[in-house]
Amino acid sequence: MTTLIYAGNVMASDSQLTTCNIPCNGNSQKIFQSEHLLVGYAGSVAKALRIVDWVIYDHCAPDMKPDLSDLEDSDYDIIVVDKQTKKCWTYEGGALDAIPLSQPTAIGSGSPAAMGAITYMKMNKLPLDAKAAVKCGIACDIFSGGKVQSVDLNPRPKRVKKMVSPKAVSPKE
Repeated sequence: MTTLIYAGNVMASDSQLTTCNIPCNGNSQKIFQSEHLLVGYAGSVAKALRIVDWVIYDHCAPDMKPDLSDLEDSDYDIIVVDKQTKKCWTYEGGALDAIPLSQPTAIGSGSPAAMGAITYMKMNKLPLDAKAAVKCGIACDIFSGGKVQSVDLNPRPKRVKKMVSPKAVSPKE
């Protein structure tokens, strides 16, 4: 149970962990990255983290698909973003086949509220704000909460430091 969204080349999520419909941790990491990939998950932590490891460390190698048969719950969704191309895809609910996604996209129990916020931003010609969309998901979904975490793939302009000329110092007599 989560609110996770990828919009405007920013992935953002809540940080609440829920077990048996009871919120139990407000500082859970749900977004991971490697040199080339950005990965976020919602749902069953045990299975999702196995898939995250497979995506990040084995680069989705078909011959190295993780065995999930020992885990009963198959309720998970994962969003994967290629940092270079900004293309995204998902793995969901037991299937380990990549499904292409369009941007923006959201997963988790708070995703309808987050996508509603994104739709509002689009309709009003506002910049897409993934963090604000997650905050909307948190406000509307009892199973989302904690701090908002995010990773921004947008290039930032380099800051140029102003050179300050030293003050003229007069010699003391």
